[in-house]
Amino acid sequence: MQDIWKQIILTLLTTTLQINKFVTMGLTVPQDKQEIITRLFINNEYVDCQNPKKISVYNPTTEELVSDQIPVAGERDVDAAVAAGNAVFVKWRAWPGAKRRQLLLKFADLLERDQEELGFLTRLTLGAPYLAFGQGEIQTAVENFRYFAGWIDKFAGESFPQDDGFYKIVRNEPLGVVAGIIPWNGPLASVGLKAAPALATGNVFILKPSEKTPLMAAALGKLIIEAGFPPGVFQVLSGDGSTGALLASHMNVAKVSFTGSVQTGKTVQILAAQSNLKRVTLELGGKSPAVIFDDANLENATEWCVNTMTVNSGQICFAPSRVYCQAGIYDRFLELYAKKFSAKKMGDPENKDTSLGPVIDKAQYDRIVSMITTAESEKQGTLLQGGRGTSGKGFFIQPAIFVDTKENATIYKDEIFGPVVVINRFETEEEVVAKSNNSKYGLMAGVFTQDINRALRVSSAFDSGVVGINCISTINISCPFGGTKESGIGREQGSAALRCYTEPKTLPRMEPGSAQTAPTKDGAQPPALKPSVGGTNPVAFPPWKCNPYGASGRHSIPGSFYIMPSANRTVLRIASASGSVTDRRGGFADLASHEDVDFIVGDWMSEYNMTMRGGSKVNNNSSSSEFEECFLESIEPALTALATNKIKVAVNAGASDTEKLYHALSEMVKNKGLDLKIAWVGGDEVSDVVQAAVKSGESFKSLTTGKNISEWGHEPIYAQCYLGCWGIVEAFNAGADIVLCGRVADASPSIACAAYTYKWKKEDLSQLAHVFVAGHFLECSTYVTGGNFSGFKSLPGKSLSLSFPILEIESDGTFVVTKQSGRDGMVTIDTCKAQLLYEIQGPYYYNSDVVADLTNIKIEPAGENRVKVSNVGFKKPPPTTKVGITAKGGFQAEVHYFACGLDIKEKAALLERQVRNALDVSRYHTLKFRINGSCPSNPSNQDAATVDFRIFAQAKEESALSASNFLRPCTDVIMQSYPGATFAVDARQALPKPYYEYWVALIPQSSAKHEVHLPFTGKTIAIAPPTDTEEFLYSQPTYETPNPIAMGSWGPTTVAPIGYVVHARSGDKGSDANVGFFVRNADEWDWLRSILTVQQVQKMLGDDFEGSPIMRFELPNIQGSCAFPAQGPPGPRSGVELHLRRTGQECGRVSALQACRDSE
Repeated sequence: MQDIWKQIILTLLTTTLQINKFVTMGLTVPQDKQEIITRLFINNEYVDCQNPKKISVYNPTTEELVSDQIPVAGERDVDAAVAAGNAVFVKWRAWPGAKRRQLLLKFADLLERDQEELGFLTRLTLGAPYLAFGQGEIQTAVENFRYFAGWIDKFAGESFPQDDGFYKIVRNEPLGVVAGIIPWNGPLASVGLKAAPALATGNVFILKPSEKTPLMAAALGKLIIEAGFPPGVFQVLSGDGSTGALLASHMNVAKVSFTGSVQTGKTVQILAAQSNLKRVTLELGGKSPAVIFDDANLENATEWCVNTMTVNSGQICFAPSRVYCQAGIYDRFLELYAKKFSAKKMGDPENKDTSLGPVIDKAQYDRIVSMITTAESEKQGTLLQGGRGTSGKGFFIQPAIFVDTKENATIYKDEIFGPVVVINRFETEEEVVAKSNNSKYGLMAGVFTQDINRALRVSSAFDSGVVGINCISTINISCPFGGTKESGIGREQGSAALRCYTEPKTLPRMEPGSAQTAPTKDGAQPPALKPSVGGTNPVAFPPWKCNPYGASGRHSIPGSFYIMPSANRTVLRIASASGSVTDRRGGFADLASHEDVDFIVGDWMSEYNMTMRGGSKVNNNSSSSEFEECFLESIEPALTALATNKIKVAVNAGASDTEKLYHALSEMVKNKGLDLKIAWVGGDEVSDVVQAAVKSGESFKSLTTGKNISEWGHEPIYAQCYLGCWGIVEAFNAGADIVLCGRVADASPSIACAAYTYKWKKEDLSQLAHVFVAGHFLECSTYVTGGNFSGFKSLPGKSLSLSFPILEIESDGTFVVTKQSGRDGMVTIDTCKAQLLYEIQGPYYYNSDVVADLTNIKIEPAGENRVKVSNVGFKKPPPTTKVGITAKGGFQAEVHYFACGLDIKEKAALLERQVRNALDVSRYHTLKFRINGSCPSNPSNQDAATVDFRIFAQAKEESALSASNFLRPCTDVIMQSYPGATFAVDARQALPKPYYEYWVALIPQSSAKHEVHLPFTGKTIAIAPPTDTEEFLYSQPTYETPNPIAMGSWGPTTVAPIGYVVHARSGDKGSDANVGFFVRNADEWDWLRSILTVQQVQKMLGDDFEGSPIMRFELPNIQGSCAFPAQGPPGPRSGVELHLRRTGQECGRVSALQACRDSE
């Protein structure tokens, strides 16, 4: 139950300002406006209870009756719910993971939307303060549903070596009907802790809330229906202990997850064993110790102990109700603890400043008061303060402190579950460990000391499921929580929870093709080798990729491996798992476990992180890794599936230290016990070569401006060039399963996969050119399946999780673009055109291994979500390759003001005059003031009427942008500025941060020491540059509209957004912005090419056009596309934000907006 309180406790420890923000997030809902549901929720319907027994619930603050009509589900009700669950279980477990994930995410969104209503229904009969349940408990439930939704297609099974003639796979299969019996002290969070992992793993779930807090659970039925759960998947039965007993003993319930008292937990376990030996998870009581050593930070230790002890009036299972303080600081600690304990404000839970509410009901009140009274009368310890009830209504108990308590005392040994703490002193470490462990409980413990060795030593000695070091229970949602001894069995949260809701199933299978292999479904033996992919080069596809049951034999069980049906496939299939450092982490695992592919590629690199990682390497920045760590996060859950399904991998993720990435991944693979051979490609860093060449006078002419690097004004500190595909090919030839690259060209991993498979040579230029273009379609992952697509409104479904793209490549290089199954998104002619035009700068597309000529390219439909690409021309590769050169640019900072209502421009002008007067503007080489957004003529609310006013500055010296020289002068004028002036300060932006300049040029391919490292063979292979090359100046054809058609010849026209007719796609190359426009229908092409002249594009760019050259070309073979690479200055690039968007990727959107007003 720790995560229920995690956010609450941390909030209590923060500043007053943070607490005020926390508690004023929303208004409570009056009781008379709440709908109290007094029916059961079975099979997606609210139904009357068949048992006449009712329960009454009361408000513990006022002692008033809330309802006397809470139903108690009886045997027939339980039977009906279990039957409904079993009826839908087979279908539910077979649902695609993406579909289940969408439901859980939707349900989380609904919980978040209705948090005020649900929180009030909980507090109404619990009495916990709004501070505790205004956000913390509800957010725990929301986070659990979102967290476990992310696990649905990543909870992988296992595979084992074929050392006995059998291929052995282990699947994790759901159990069936799961009952969750939740406690009264954290009901909504408990829904997330139990229902989320159960549903994520393919089980169906019956929720049984406590009879003391049943209102919120009954209200969930509405959200279950709205989220779209099928009938019977998620049901709610209110009731008392008799209802829980019926579930625990039911022969068709497969598992019970229970949170509550030790006594009831033991009863649940007995009933589970006596019925069908069902699985159980028990999260039971605690008597948690907190140990304060004499070197501890007393303020921190006291805050944690007091706040955790008083949350929900001590009614939490891990409350530190036994505190041991070392003798030397005992008196000081006790004084501080007592002061903070008594300062807690007791009162109405709905008041935002209340810290202590009542205990749950009169029975709990009487029990706690009786234990305190007995302890006093029997002299079990000395009552230092508190322990008395209050006059008037409500079950309030003043927080009590006992000192010098006997170790055999009831208040010392037993869980009180109220605001009562015992504080004893100790002398030695050995003594306090023995005292702490002398308990039947083992849930939580805390140790406070500044000696890390002692902290680790004592935490290891504690017999507890969780031990906080200098804190009390800040367990992350991804970590398991549970206890030892009588505190429970099993774990909640993290991947450990998933294992509690599944059963491993082992599937041994003989190697196909052997004499002993069992026949397939139709009686035939599965082939040992896949048919040739084409041409004269036969390709062996391993026998483990054969599924004897065909495509219909795919398993949708969570975590299962899909044994891929490739026996009849004759084309190479490559999938993309990432197109950016910010792409979704789950792509690798999803593709590796469920898709019929031979290779997975991915790109985590861009000019931005090339520069940032290179700068960090030069600066020895310990806070930044020199490779992309998120790649490891992505591939880790996929490794077992990659090994099982023999899928090879090639990725761009090494940044400025690919060898370091190799070691990190190798350790990860080793820890999993997998046999995956990893290679890495080096030679892309050419800093020494570039620096020496610059000193000798080499021009390194900019590809964007044509200027020499001597005109740049910056000293290069790092340089990285773009390598080709042949290092990856050599790695695969040597037996590598995974090839890591620092910086190969974006499409090179895809080219390498095809070249390796089909045994292409460097002179097979037609094939290489086709697959170069194919790799361009893959390089941005979901861009080609509908991401960043101007026609996004035509996407089917809800577009919650777009499919990753897949290529099907023939032996001649022609290919089909398709997508992942069971996901949103689409592959159409238009999505493919959009990606084709992304970042190209003309009909010639350059790569280190080949140049693709796009002039006559064909893109044509090949079925639903299938587009065929062919007719790509080719030229010899250039002797050069692109190099990105990094230099230190200086420092930057920014401040944002907000203006609302009338006279926005005048308000901005006034503020700009005042800020310029306050600043020493001579210290900045860039100082920009910009209005972002506009106020409509009739705004619907204040937010709609508010615009952002951005003050952005750059300087060579960091001191010029210090808080005293920039931030304060910008904000100190607020009291004299425009009406309603408001600023927002984000320290990450408002204080100086370094930025880098980026220069793009060419370098001879022979300058790079291109090599592939094969640690599994102990060899390194040098990769020779191409010898048969053709030198280009990287110039592209550019021309005005040939034979334009006069606008008047079209008949009557009207002014409208150009986007009504035209799609647009924009990207960036260095400082260039590239915009492609294309029409939906062929008969619109002449109109488009006639209207989109260079002059018209200049007008469309509006104020963003600063006179740089605009080049124009056409690709009429794909229904009329034209692109306008607008050359920009060589200036700031990585880490710089001259506009709100850092690149040219919004240029197409802006162009559509400016042409004839907006299209989107």
